[in-house]
Amino acid sequence: MYSRTEVNCSRELKGNYGQIRLDHRDGAGSGDGRNRGSNPASYYPTVPPSSLTPAQKAEAEAMWQRSLTLIERNQYREAMPLLLQAGRMGHPRAQATLGIAYQDGNGVKPDDLAAAHWFGLAAAQGHRASQYALAGMYDEGDGGLPKDHAKARQLYMASANQGFDKAQFEMGIAYDIGDGVPRSRERAIQLLRVSGLGKAMANILASPHTPRFANLTEFGAYFRKLADLENARVAARIAQTIPPAYQSGNPIDRINAAHEMDDFQRARGADRPRHN
Repeated sequence: MYSRTEVNCSRELKGNYGQIRLDHRDGAGSGDGRNRGSNPASYYPTVPPSSLTPAQKAEAEAMWQRSLTLIERNQYREAMPLLLQAGRMGHPRAQATLGIAYQDGNGVKPDDLAAAHWFGLAAAQGHRASQYALAGMYDEGDGGLPKDHAKARQLYMASANQGFDKAQFEMGIAYDIGDGVPRSRERAIQLLRVSGLGKAMANILASPHTPRFANLTEFGAYFRKLADLENARVAARIAQTIPPAYQSGNPIDRINAAHEMDDFQRARGADRPRHN
């Protein structure tokens, strides 16, 4: 379920980040094959937030708050009209929630085209969780978006710079392997620690015994090997058999870092976590 966790939406991003115009000829669940399942009710021109009066902004915020009350009762269908109206008025958190609703099928048929549209509008206003969600869609080429790793990295970075933990974790690994950014273990350790999601991994990277990695495959394999060796050591009590190259960090870190890596891999695949 959607969380009420507050998100800083104050930083604006310039440019087009996935504002896909849905095909109005498609009905809900009856697309023509190009935009299958696109719901024409999910797309209407939105009002630029800068053109809203204070009273209109207050109205959009009130609709957003009422929608949250309904969502907390799992009444997504009742919340959708409020979310759509607030989203069309440029409310970034309503737009982000619409992205989640269409991505997860909460109160509507799942529709990645609509999800990309609403995440894109919120991301363009600096909504950090939407930046992260949209980055994942660019990485995978979902929701009618082109597969664009460079744009995904740009969005992950923007989200990380606003303190979004999943984006900080993503960029921490990117810095260690030099994926779209200059290779920097120091920066990788910093981001993994500040994210709160990669502390064990950061501790191991800080060890002088930890090697450098050419890519994500090598990175993940190393941490899983650490956990396998540590589990074997605990089971057989033969710590002396662990090669020196894998003696980075303490035993708890070796196992926890592998779990962190597994969580990261799931987040990048079909089971990508949803975002507040």
